[in-house]
Amino acid sequence: MKKSLFRLFSGRIPERSRKFMRISLAVSDTILAAALLIEVYAGGLSLSTYSAHRMAAELYRLPCAVLLFGWILAFAAAE
Repeated sequence: MKKSLFRLFSGRIPERSRKFMRISLAVSDTILAAALLIEVYAGGLSLSTYSAHRMAAELYRLPCAVLLFGWILAFAAAE
């Protein structure tokens, strides 16, 4: 029997879903920290550091997708 999303997490969150949420949050935080370290290491924007800044910008966008995927897995694991 299918449960509505409101009733799915209205009580206790299943342990399996909580693990997916924690893992996705930890991975996204690590990616954000890596993007910050690359930005600090690269320094100012110039022709020689453009690729590092571009990579940091791509890494900065990635955690949103990781969190979305983790929460979708958490919802799927709760059923």
